Amino acid sequence: MNFMMQDLLGTLLAFALFPLVLIFPGYVCGWTFDLFDFRARRLSTRFALALLLSVAICPILYYLASSLISMNAALILTFLFAGAFQIGRAHV
Repeated sequence: MNFMMQDLLGTLLAFALFPLVLIFPGYVCGWTFDLFDFRARRLSTRFALALLLSVAICPILYYLASSLISMNAALILTFLFAGAFQIGRAHV
């Protein structure tokens, strides 16, 4: 297979996984705990805060989930955040 195609497929996969790891957990935590008046802010500000919160929270959560339980637990945690994000966005 061509190296350029491998790089393009890897980049597309990274774009697909970006919200799962760096948007949804921060958004769910910000909404749940109303950090920095999260619920009262505009949508664009919420996504910016979600990104910052995810960068702060995700390494800790994924490290603890994968080291204390298993890598499957970290994957399940990712999909739980995605599900909570979808449920929360449906009710807003």
